[in-house]
Amino acid sequence: MHRWSRAASHRHTLPPLRAQTGTAGSGQNRASGPQKLNPLVHAAIVSGSLSVVGDALAQLFSGQGKLDKARSARMGGFGFCLYGPYQSVWYRALDRVFPLKTTQNFLTKVTLNQLLLAPVVLAGVFTWNLALQGQAGALHHASAIDIAW
Repeated sequence: MHRWSRAASHRHTLPPLRAQTGTAGSGQNRASGPQKLNPLVHAAIVSGSLSVVGDALAQLFSGQGKLDKARSARMGGFGFCLYGPYQSVWYRALDRVFPLKTTQNFLTKVTLNQLLLAPVVLAGVFTWNLALQGQAGALHHASAIDIAW
């Protein structure tokens, strides 16, 4: 039985994150096969890239006129450094705790995501942006409810 199966252990531990090399049956080995990225690095790159594109599109459609490259860079940095790796671990943990693809598990994951992940991400993105703009002190006067709403 696989050492990470639920029957082998009742603890909710995650398997270690490892970069994989080659493809099954391809004959490629560690020395010559193409390197795949560590899942956290992959999540960081994808999230950071999408954050930059999403922010640029938001600016474009809001009619600001000129693209604020510093703002897009801040959003990309947040996606790369924090959100990408964090959400990767979060969703892996949810999949480990709720492995079956049932409607009940889906609704539980969505509920947990909205109640636990979303507030952390919102607080994090505001803190990140304000700190990088030299306005971290502004958070002292704002409550979490003010920031979220």
